[in-house]
Amino acid sequence: MSVYPYNLTPEGAPTDATGSFPAVAGYTPMTTGRRVAIVLVDGVIGGAVGGLTAFLTLQDTSWGLPVGVGLSVIYGLATLWAVFGRSARLAGLLMKAQYVDVRTGALKGGSLFVKQLLQGVLAGLTLGILPLILVFASVKGPMRRNFFDRATKLMLVDGRTGRRPGAPLESATTPQAIPSVAAVQFHPEQAPTAWGGATGSTYAFPAVQTITDDGGLITAVPGGSLAAPTGTPPVAPGPMLPAPASISRPAPRVATP
Repeated sequence: MSVYPYNLTPEGAPTDATGSFPAVAGYTPMTTGRRVAIVLVDGVIGGAVGGLTAFLTLQDTSWGLPVGVGLSVIYGLATLWAVFGRSARLAGLLMKAQYVDVRTGALKGGSLFVKQLLQGVLAGLTLGILPLILVFASVKGPMRRNFFDRATKLMLVDGRTGRRPGAPLESATTPQAIPSVAAVQFHPEQAPTAWGGATGSTYAFPAVQTITDDGGLITAVPGGSLAAPTGTPPVAPGPMLPAPASISRPAPRVATP
């Protein structure tokens, strides 16, 4: 059974011909026009580095070759870092375009490397014609994925709007905060130490309404809030009576005949 984040269901998730992908909710798919621009800019960068490297290495100087080779190495390292570290083309970083895994929503540089490797192999076999057709002519669905994207489970995301590429999926429902219960402070010096109250406290036993012996029902309750009968002021409780002492009776006398 598939478990989706919070109340996100497959019906509300981004969908294409290969299925529904809740993990990429909130991402903005890259348009075809910007995909073309990224490929063109990436080609310009690579061509410029290659041309400059060739120009430097052909110079009849002692520093031309080392500088040319160093430039190529820097370009290669930067390209690898963009692919594996940022899951993007080098031009994609400049244009805020990164690839995410449709199954997890996270950046996936390894899958992007496999995608570029697959494109390179097909380009070598077909003189660059087949990859060009598949990249732009096979874009389908609202997720705008082409053949190579679907083969490697990737999606190109526009980082200018929507969810930031690689960011965690935020909850669709924000859990309500549970109000905290204020703690009740108890001061030891106010604790009663005897029935008569505690030292330094104002505790006192409640007054007891006088019970009259008029044959009626007893309606007064000790400690109650009822007012005393008219003309009869409330009487404070008196001291407690001591426990009754045992009474010894003399033995009865028996008359003798």
